[in-house]
Amino acid sequence: MLATHDNAAIFDLDGALQRLGGDEGLLREMAAYFIEDVPLLSRRLLEALERGDFDEVVRSAHSIKSLAANFDANQAHQAAFAVERAGRSRNAALLQDLVVHLMGAVKGVVMAMRAEPRLGY
Repeated sequence: MLATHDNAAIFDLDGALQRLGGDEGLLREMAAYFIEDVPLLSRRLLEALERGDFDEVVRSAHSIKSLAANFDANQAHQAAFAVERAGRSRNAALLQDLVVHLMGAVKGVVMAMRAEPRLGY
């Protein structure tokens, strides 16, 4: 198992590795992509929310959702899905709380990935 016991609740590296045909190098590359791109997507989402650009909120949340799905990061995936759904309905009041939850969830995944010794960080 690639994920430590504590990290297993945040993401499932075994599941991701299995879907990648056991290619640990590719798994590390995908983790690096997550760690690098999620903060950029998060910033883009927050800026779009400030501008009231719901279409960009939806696009950014969808991208985060997809990245989280690669690792079965269920809390982050579900939070991104909720933001995406609220963005589609243009519910600014609901989005504020959902985005805060999403930011915490993706931060947790990034921190757990950085702490996972077999990912090399």
